[in-house]
Amino acid sequence: MELMLKSRHWMVNSKGEIIIGEGRKEIFENIKKTGSINKTASIMKMSYKAVWAKIKATEEHLNKKLVETDRKKGSFLTKEGEQLLKNYALLKERCEEMDNKIFEEVFKTGALPMEKALDMDQLEQELLKNSKDSKISCKKAMEIAKKMGAPTGKVAKILDRHKIKIRGCQLGCF
Repeated sequence: MELMLKSRHWMVNSKGEIIIGEGRKEIFENIKKTGSINKTASIMKMSYKAVWAKIKATEEHLNKKLVETDRKKGSFLTKEGEQLLKNYALLKERCEEMDNKIFEEVFKTGALPMEKALDMDQLEQELLKNSKDSKISCKKAMEIAKKMGAPTGKVAKILDRHKIKIRGCQLGCF
């Protein structure tokens, strides 16, 4: 059985209030297709008031008019509304690409995680064993980090805790 990742993405403000996600994207797409907030509400099995409230909330968060209404022309997306849909589609596409890349790195071919959990005690022992006079070369610290699958930040914290200095630092990785 092949494992796959399913994830959802939405943009929120600093209070966690939704600005756009799948539901709002669907609202804007339906308005674009139907030219009507009322038809959009019907398609989505929502009240007109609920659809309108979500549109207004997004407009207020972004401080932009996203949907125009006209008695003769109906409802339509503004240039900013169209751009929001394009940007959200691009965001989703890129997030899914990265999600899939990370998923492949973590789960490899699909059975169980291939990487074992980082053993912090073993990492610490390896760093202490390879340090001399409270010093370790950056090259050696990087080799240990790579060999053990440890982020350089974890290595740096261990070295700091033991007051071990890094010699010959390579690009300020620590």
